[in-house]
Amino acid sequence: MEIISKLAIVSFDARAITGVVSADDGDGEVFTSRGARYLPPAALKRFAALRQATGVELMRIGTRFLDGYAVPEDKADEAAALLEFKKREWEQARAELLGSYYEQMGQWLDEHPELRQFQALFPTLDQVEKRIHFEWTMFYLTPVESGKKGLEQMVGRLPAQIIREVVQDVRTSWSPGGQRVTSRTRGILKRAADKLESLAFVGGRLGEMARKLREVLAAMPGDGKLEPAEAALATMVLAMMSSETSILELLSLDPSSVEVPSAPQVPQGASAVVISFEGGAAREGAPATAQAAQAPEPQRAAANIVEDDFVLNF
Repeated sequence: MEIISKLAIVSFDARAITGVVSADDGDGEVFTSRGARYLPPAALKRFAALRQATGVELMRIGTRFLDGYAVPEDKADEAAALLEFKKREWEQARAELLGSYYEQMGQWLDEHPELRQFQALFPTLDQVEKRIHFEWTMFYLTPVESGKKGLEQMVGRLPAQIIREVVQDVRTSWSPGGQRVTSRTRGILKRAADKLESLAFVGGRLGEMARKLREVLAAMPGDGKLEPAEAALATMVLAMMSSETSILELLSLDPSSVEVPSAPQVPQGASAVVISFEGGAAREGAPATAQAAQAPEPQRAAANIVEDDFVLNF
C-alpha cells in the first residue's frame, strides 16, 4: 500500500439553493421539470461556476478517487490553499445573494406575476442562509485488513484513469484540424506534464510521458511566437494526446526530428500554374515563375500562429 500512503484524499461539499420549488409545469423560463423558479437563473450561476472551477483545479494537481480527489502528498498544501480560496469566494457569493435575496425575488415576481400563486412555498432568507455552504476535508487512507485488496485494485486502475483525464483535458482545450496553434498552446502541454510528473509514482509509465513532454517544451521558447517547426511539433504532440490509443506514441517521439512540410519545388525558370479554391471549386489562374511559386505567403509562413490567448473550455 505504498502508493496510497503518498496520496491525500480530498473531498469538498459545495451546496447552494436551486431557486426552484415544486409546482405545476408551465412556461420554460419560469418553470422547469422540477417546478417553479422563484429567482432568476443568473442569480445562482456563480455558485455553479465556482463548484466546477474547484473540481477543475483539483484535477490539475490530482485525480478523481473515491467520489472525491486524490492529490500527491507534496501537493496537499496547495490543494488546501485552493480550497480555502474557493471557500472564501463561495462565502462572498453567499453574502451577496443573501443581501439581495428579497429584492431579486421581487423583481422576478414583477416580471412573472403568474408565480405569485406559489409565493407561500418560497424559502425565507433564514432557510436560504442555512442551505448554502462550502465545506472541505482532506485525509490519508488507512484501510482495514479486509479492505486492502479492493483498495489495491482501485489504485491499480489509477494510471489508466490519469491518462484518460489528460486526454480529456487536451480534447476540451484543443481541436484537431480546426484549432489554430498559438503562443499559449504550450500551456496545455505544461499542464499535462505537471500532472503526469506529480503523479508519476502511481506507475503506468506516467513519468516517461512527463519527461517526453518536458523535452517537447524544452524545444519551444518560453514565451512569444512559435516558429513554424515549433508549431508543427505542438500540433503533432497534441494530436497524439487527444486519444487514449495514440498517446503512447508520445514515448517514441523525437522532438528534434519534426520538420515543417516544405512547399513543392518548381525548377528554376519554369512556370507553375496557380490553382485557387474559391467557393468550393478549383480555378486555374495565371502561371507563376519558380521564384514566385516558391515564395511563402507571409501569413502562411507563420504556420497560422496568432498572439491572442488560448481559450480553455471545461
